[in-house]
Amino acid sequence: MKHHEPLAAHSADSAYPPSPRRSLGQNFLVNPNVIRAIADAAAPDETTLTVELGVGRGALSRELCQRTTRVTGIEKDLKLLEWAAENSIYPSNLDIIAADMLDVDFAALAADHGKKLNVIGNLPYNISSQIVVMLVDNRHVLDRATLMFQKEVAERLVAMPGGRQYGVLSVQAGYCFEIRKVMDVSPGQFRPRPKVMSTVLSFIPKTPVLALHDFDLFRKIVRSAFLNRRKKMLNSMKKNMDIRENLLRHAMDETGIPLDARAETVDVDTFVRLTNFLKKEGINP
Repeated sequence: MKHHEPLAAHSADSAYPPSPRRSLGQNFLVNPNVIRAIADAAAPDETTLTVELGVGRGALSRELCQRTTRVTGIEKDLKLLEWAAENSIYPSNLDIIAADMLDVDFAALAADHGKKLNVIGNLPYNISSQIVVMLVDNRHVLDRATLMFQKEVAERLVAMPGGRQYGVLSVQAGYCFEIRKVMDVSPGQFRPRPKVMSTVLSFIPKTPVLALHDFDLFRKIVRSAFLNRRKKMLNSMKKNMDIRENLLRHAMDETGIPLDARAETVDVDTFVRLTNFLKKEGINP
């Protein structure tokens, strides 16, 4: 994990923040009411380690730091961090990790502090799917997460079976979390303005009704089933997994999946039953 290096000397224009960088997906929240609402929804407290993904100019950080003793902030933009240090922008109880949020070892961070993580952030939309995978991978050390997504991605995460938005993210995240919509946020609440609507979602880890016997196999089955969405699930899995067709037909029959079903019609629990059946039959990821 990379920590913040000593910062350079003051520049002539240090009083002015660096321009937002499109390459980093920087759209800073500026509406104080929205910022407070996100902090309220996240509800940081002393029982968890509050982790902010993408500190930016510190608007959300200040709200979070008012609600708990210490906050750990992760920020990749070294120029922004330099400006913030030179101008004492961040609260004194904000601990900065200068790193790409996708490179941080969240399990180690939780272990170091002896607490589960309360993760909050206004995410760069170009890595939002990767962040969801990170949440899934670190579900055992998460207490909750409150995150901003492009509205289209948020709709996929909360989608139910039967529609075009229901897919791999819906199934994998739906197995691990109770996902609830907190609010929509319009482009005018950011500077610069994004071209899309945004949505804040809350993720609460849950104990599934049906326990998976092999999560990696579950992932592979779900990805294979959705890889060719227009095809029947049987044909897509037959093409993308090394499973005998007669075994796959038997597994689908045993788990109540019609042989002509498409993946978008199969709910999370049925994918779990299919995975557990195939695992019992000796199929590995």
